[in-house]
Parts: sequence; C-alpha cells; structure tokens
Amino acid sequence: MKKYKEKLDKLNETRTCSFCKKNEEETPGLIEHHLVPKSIGGTDEDGRILLCKNHHERLYRQMVSKIFYFIPREKQQSCRDWIIDWTMAQTKNGNKK
Repeated sequence: MKKYKEKLDKLNETRTCSFCKKNEEETPGLIEHHLVPKSIGGTDEDGRILLCKNHHERLYRQMVSKIFYFIPREKQQSCRDWIIDWTMAQTKNGNKK
C-alpha cells in the first residue's frame, strides 16, 4: 500500500471515479472500493479507491473471475500485495476497455 499512497491520495482527492474520471455530479453515488476485499480480510489500511457503480461492478466481476476463482481461499490473504498491484493496474488501464 505504501508505494501507492501518493497515487491513492491524489485519486481520492479529486472525488472522481478512478476509471472514467466522472465526478459525483456526473455519476452520483461514488463507491469506496477496498483494494483488498473485506471478504478476504482487507482493511481500510490496505487502501481504497473511488469508483462509479458501473466500474465498481466491473472491477468486482474481474476480481471474482481472476482472484477468487483461481486462488484457494486459504491463500487469498497471502496474495494481498499482488491483489493491490492488480487493482491499481486496472485503474491505470480503465479507460481502454
């Protein structure tokens, strides 16, 4: 999380979706997405990004198909750094999809 602290602070300061960059007026109800899902032990200290409803659902579906399906439950917690790296890479590439 430390290596992304500056980027996360900047993303969240703008109060826009980390993917489409729409603000709360353009897409009401931005969601704070935990970088490491709470369902596998993620905490606020792992970091959060703001997402519109559409991109939150898309990112979650991708996480389910790439992380939860292939990584055994007992190993998901130990993959924390990889999950954060993967999620941050998705925000970087979000506008290309």
